[in-house]
Amino acid sequence: MQRYLDDTETLLSNLITDQFGNSKVNFSFEFPEVNSLLKQGQINVTENNSTTSLAEKGNGLQRALALALIQVYADMNAKDDNSPYFIDEPEIYLHPLAQDKLLNSFKKLASEGNQIFITTHLPYIIRHFNSKKDSLIIIKMNKNCQKDIQYQNELLFSNPSIGEISYVAFGVPTVDFHQRLFTKIYIHWVMNRDTEVKATIPNFEEEYLKRLTYISSNHPFIERYVNTINPSKKKSVENGGWVPEENHTLPYIIRNEIDHPEVLEQGKNTWNEENLRQSIEDMLQIIKNENIQ
Repeated sequence: MQRYLDDTETLLSNLITDQFGNSKVNFSFEFPEVNSLLKQGQINVTENNSTTSLAEKGNGLQRALALALIQVYADMNAKDDNSPYFIDEPEIYLHPLAQDKLLNSFKKLASEGNQIFITTHLPYIIRHFNSKKDSLIIIKMNKNCQKDIQYQNELLFSNPSIGEISYVAFGVPTVDFHQRLFTKIYIHWVMNRDTEVKATIPNFEEEYLKRLTYISSNHPFIERYVNTINPSKKKSVENGGWVPEENHTLPYIIRNEIDHPEVLEQGKNTWNEENLRQSIEDMLQIIKNENIQ
């Protein structure tokens, strides 16, 4: 019995050390079932040669130990149990790498037939989301302070990214989501374009984006795109010199400056977060209006 207790202490100590630095856990009671460890006896934690009760530690360490118990349980007893697990905000107090380790334990429990229910405010926690095995529900408050529920199959991408979740759940625009939308629309154009038109990004804008007049009501094509080398020197194309400033669509400008930072004047974007949001909204409108799958 003590051998199993020692093994559990070692596993817990290693997990806590990964998250909080060098620490050691020991139990001052006879070995119970693992899922009852927090209900019986007392758990002591040793840090810097000082041993105190877990009850005297901070919330971070207490929560980390509770989650570490789940990880130990996943390693030792998952095959013998089919119980559902309800975990509220497992990311609290945890380093992102520690979150990954915890999620791996959840996956191990789920692989043995257990259901794991996780609630979170942090999109990062679902970065390993697998649409073939996992389900996703987004619950948010709309403008009328009513709950708005959106299910996984209502999202744009079958494997949603952190960027898409951040935008749908919190309205936070990200470069990641912008680039996925741009690529989706571009590929649609490539597959349906006139084969005589080369599949270049400039042609994509000229032959497709600029012809979608319904998005111009949100922002006319007034954004400028400066010369890539020396914006102060502008000559006519006929003379073989620099090209004058041109008007471009917002999606085109933002995409180019993200993919090609060398075009930036003094390393600064010509767009801000509100432009990023507007560009995302325009592309979502394009996907909806043009029925892009």
